[in-house]
Amino acid sequence: MELPSSGTSTLHCNSLIGACAKTRRWQDALRVLADMGHSRVEVDAVSYNAAMNACVKGSQQQRVPDLFQQLCTGQVVPDLVTYNTMIRACGANWRKVCELLQELRASKLKPDLITYSSAISACEKDGCWEQAVGLLEELAASQAQMDGICCNSVVSACSKGTEWRQAMSVLDAFPQASLRSDVISYNAVMNGLSKGGEWELAQHSLGDLQARHVQANLVTHNGLISTAERSRKWQEAGSVLRLLAQEALEADLISFNSALSAGEHGPWLGVLSTLKDLQGRGLQADGITWSSAMIGCGRQWQLALTFLQAQKQSSTMQGNIVLHNAALRACAGSGLWQQALEILQSIHHFRIQADIITYSAALSACEASDRWQTALLLLEELLMLDLQPDIVAYSTAISACEKGAEWQQALHLAHELAQCSLQANRITYNACISSCGVGSEWQRALSLLWSLDAQHLQPDIVSYNAAISACENGGQWQHALLLLEAVGVKRLRRDVITFSSAISACDKGEEWEMALRVLELLKASRLQANIVTYNSTISALAKGTQWQQGLSTFDKLQRQSVQADIVTFNLAMSACGAGEQWQMALQFLAEVESMPQESHVVANTVTYNAAISACERVGHWRMALFLFSVLREAKQQPDVITYNATISACEKTDHWQQVLLLFSELQA
Repeated sequence: MELPSSGTSTLHCNSLIGACAKTRRWQDALRVLADMGHSRVEVDAVSYNAAMNACVKGSQQQRVPDLFQQLCTGQVVPDLVTYNTMIRACGANWRKVCELLQELRASKLKPDLITYSSAISACEKDGCWEQAVGLLEELAASQAQMDGICCNSVVSACSKGTEWRQAMSVLDAFPQASLRSDVISYNAVMNGLSKGGEWELAQHSLGDLQARHVQANLVTHNGLISTAERSRKWQEAGSVLRLLAQEALEADLISFNSALSAGEHGPWLGVLSTLKDLQGRGLQADGITWSSAMIGCGRQWQLALTFLQAQKQSSTMQGNIVLHNAALRACAGSGLWQQALEILQSIHHFRIQADIITYSAALSACEASDRWQTALLLLEELLMLDLQPDIVAYSTAISACEKGAEWQQALHLAHELAQCSLQANRITYNACISSCGVGSEWQRALSLLWSLDAQHLQPDIVSYNAAISACENGGQWQHALLLLEAVGVKRLRRDVITFSSAISACDKGEEWEMALRVLELLKASRLQANIVTYNSTISALAKGTQWQQGLSTFDKLQRQSVQADIVTFNLAMSACGAGEQWQMALQFLAEVESMPQESHVVANTVTYNAAISACERVGHWRMALFLFSVLREAKQQPDVITYNATISACEKTDHWQQVLLLFSELQA
C-alpha cells in the first residue's frame, strides 16, 4: 500500500492506518506509517497509536515496543491511548505493566478504565492476584466508573493464585460498586474453589448464583464436578453429572473426565458406569479419560491393565505416557511390583518417553511390597536416563528402605538428596526417623527429630510417633515418656499410636506402673484404646507379676468392645502363669479352642507354651505333659520353650524318666 504523491494529510493517513487495524492488516499499517515519514507527512501520536493497535490486533505484540521507541525518539509526546495500547501489548508481563503505569503517572496523565482493565488483565494472565486487587482498589479510589469485565479479571486472578477467599470477597463487593455479577464471575470463583477442594463453599457459590438469577452454564457445573473430585466426594461428582441433564446442559468430555477422576475414591463399578455413559453419548475418550478410569479402578489392577492393553491398539494412545503412568499407579496401590516393572519394560520397549511420575509410581509399587533393593535400582535407572529425581521419588525410596529395616541405606539416600540440591521435607525426615527406629538406632532417630527445627520444618505427630517407636525398640522407656510429654507441650494432638508406642516402651522396660499411667492418660485424652494398646499393657503387667491387674485389663478390653486377638489371650495366660493361676490359664485356653473360625483367633505354639508354663509354676507335670501331647495332635510344632517348660514341670516333681525322654527328643 503506497501513499499518493500529493494531497495526503496526517488525518487521511491516520484514517488509513485505523482501517488497517480494524482488518488486522498490520503489515499495511506499518507501511503507511513508514511512507508518512518518507513523504514528509507529519506523524503524530494518533498515527503511532493506530499502528500499535494494528500490531496488537494482528498478534504482533512484540513489534509494539519498537514503535513506542520510535514515537519517543521522534519527539512525539505519548498520550493515554499510547500507554493503554502498550499495556495491552504486554500480555502477562505485569512487571512491564507496572513500569508503564509509573511512566504514565510521571507524565501527569490520568489512568482511565481502559488503563486499569488492561493492567489487571496482565496481572490475571500471570496469576498476580495481589497486584490485581491493588489496581482494583486504586481504580475504585480514582472514582472512575468500574465495569464487570475489570472486576471479573480480578476474581480470575485471585482464583488462579488459589486465593479463593479473596476472589469471593471481590465478588461480594460487586453490589457495592453497582455491578451485576455474571456467570463469568462465578465460574472464576468456582475455578479457585476447585483448586482448593472447597466443596461446601462451591455449593454455597452455586446457591448464591441461583439466588441472583444468574444462569449457570456447563463451565460452572464442570467446576463443581472438579471441586467434588479434589474433595474426594465421588458421589457428589456423580450427582452433579446427572444434574446436567435436568439443567438441559450437555455434558462434555471435561465433565466425564472430572467425574472419572473423582471415582478414584469410590467403588470401581461406578467408574465403569461413568465410562459406559460417556461412550453412550458418542464422546471420544482421550488419554485423560482412560488414565482417570484406570486410577478409578483402585485395587482392581487387572481392569486397569485391560484398559491399557486395549488402548495400545490405538495409534494415538500407544505412546501415551499418561496411560502407562495411570496403570503403574493402579499396580502401586495394590503393591504389585512385578506388574509395575513389566509396564516399565513395556514403556522402554515402545520407546515411550518415561518421566519422573513413571518412576515415582514404580518406586511406590516397590515400597508397598517391601522391595527396597528394587527401589534403589529404579532410582539408579532414573538417574541414568538423565531424569532428575524429585523429593517424592527420594521419599518413596527412603520409605522402602525403612520397611526393609535398612536404616543405613535410608540415611545414605537422605544425604544424596541434599547433594542434588533438593530440600528434604517432613515426610522424608519422618521416613528416616522411622527407619532408624526399625533398626533400633534410637539416638540417630532423636537426632533427626531435633534437626527438623533446624531445617525450619515443624515436627508433626508422625515425627514424634516414629521417634517414640525408635525409643521403644531401643529399650529407652524414659526417653519415650519424655517425648510423650514433649508432644503435649508442642500442643500436637496425640493419637492412639503415640500412647501405644509409649506403653510398649514401658512394657519392654518392665515398667508396669508407668504403662498403666500412660493408659490412663490415653483415656483422659478421650481416645479409644485399640488392641495393640491393651496387649502392651497386659504384657507389662504380666512381666511385673501383676496378674490380677492384667486380667482386669483383659475384662476392660472386652467391655470396650475391642476384639481380643490370639496375642491378647496368650498374654492373659502368661499373666495367669505369673500369678500361679493355672486353672484360669486353662480356662483361657479352652475359650480360645472353642472360638468360631471367623473370629480368626487360633491357638498356636505360644498359646500352649503359656498354658504349660502356668502348670509348670505349680508343678502340675501331668497337665503339662497332656498339653504337650495336645499340641502335637493339633499338628503344631513344639519349640525350645515348650520343651523347657514341660521338662521343668517334670523335674520339679522328680519325674526323671519323663525328663530324659523329653530331653532326648529335644536333642534329636
